[in-house]
Amino acid sequence: MLKVTAILVLSLVFCVQSGANLAEEIAQKSYDVNHAMAFKNIMIKKRNRSSIISVSRSVGVKPRITAVERFLSNDYDDGVVKSKDIIIIRSGKLNGLGILMTSYLDPKRSHQFMMWLPALRKVRRMAEPQDAGIGAGDIAFLQDVKLRRFDEEKYTLMQTKVMDIELLMMAFKKGELGRYGKGFPYKKSTKIRKRKIYVVKSTYKKKAHWYDYRISYIDSEYFTDYKTKYYKNGKHIKEVHRHWTSIGNNTKSTLKIWYYWYSKDTDTGYEMATYIPKKRIKTNQNIKNAFWHTRTLKKIKR
Repeated sequence: MLKVTAILVLSLVFCVQSGANLAEEIAQKSYDVNHAMAFKNIMIKKRNRSSIISVSRSVGVKPRITAVERFLSNDYDDGVVKSKDIIIIRSGKLNGLGILMTSYLDPKRSHQFMMWLPALRKVRRMAEPQDAGIGAGDIAFLQDVKLRRFDEEKYTLMQTKVMDIELLMMAFKKGELGRYGKGFPYKKSTKIRKRKIYVVKSTYKKKAHWYDYRISYIDSEYFTDYKTKYYKNGKHIKEVHRHWTSIGNNTKSTLKIWYYWYSKDTDTGYEMATYIPKKRIKTNQNIKNAFWHTRTLKKIKR
């Protein structure tokens, strides 16, 4: 009887460990897809009025529109650097401002941020942004695509099911975005139909954070994270919707990148959307890693 009980206990422990390992494996693959780790580099350069467009809007306030370029490199094998990312603002009062972000393999090491200030013609080091805050959609976006480390959360697979998912977009009136509105999606939503989805709960390990946990809806084939719901003190506080596209000629390619990212704060109504024209996305280009240097920032023209 004691042997049977021991076997049952060991079996239960094994099942729990296996479930935890599976959840972590799913979350890791999804994290890598969301951070475009499958690509050597991604180059998104502005051409005429076609560029990355980021729009943020509070209720009753005119949208804030920013044109952006992005250049990401994951091509490092020195055992130190994980990726480098250059962001250049190409519109408004901050036109010409550039940021070089370096991520390290060591999860305990802070990201390095170097900012080019065009008015001063100087590069300055800036501190890594901390807790985004419930209403700080812009920093929440940065955290979602860049700042959050994989080991900052623990993961639980809640269920696996075939389901439809409605992915929302920011609603606009025609012409509301002015000269940057050309090509920007004006749909209210798109639908993902009958996909096998992993529903994963990611719990933030530290207590003092702007969310306690989030629920993600992850494609079982592509590991694309379609939708994420954030919770604080048991209350639903924010949603993020990601729209994905294939890279290459094959529409069924497993290589995916999100081209539209939308979030909404459920308390304040604050919204943010970032749109990347598919024709601007270039991957695995023959670019030397020397490009990802402060020298490149200093060459930015206003």
